[in-house]
Amino acid sequence: PTLRELNTKVQAVKANKYFTDVKKIQYEDKLLPNPIHILETGGRKTPLFLIHPIGGTTFCFIELAQNLGNERFIYGIQ
Repeated sequence: PTLRELNTKVQAVKANKYFTDVKKIQYEDKLLPNPIHILETGGRKTPLFLIHPIGGTTFCFIELAQNLGNERFIYGIQ
């Protein structure tokens, strides 16, 4: 997706906390894994977007998100 499409999805997540539990997303006629992992929620600071490293997963960012606290939304994109 384009950055604009990703932003639309992120705004939907912020507006509806139940969307964060969605493990798959509909894309055309396919059900695909959700590429956006919400690592931290809440706060009013600017959201932080973390792009996966070469391994392709965002698990390496979990500790960072925990240490940054809940002052901002933190998204891992894989």
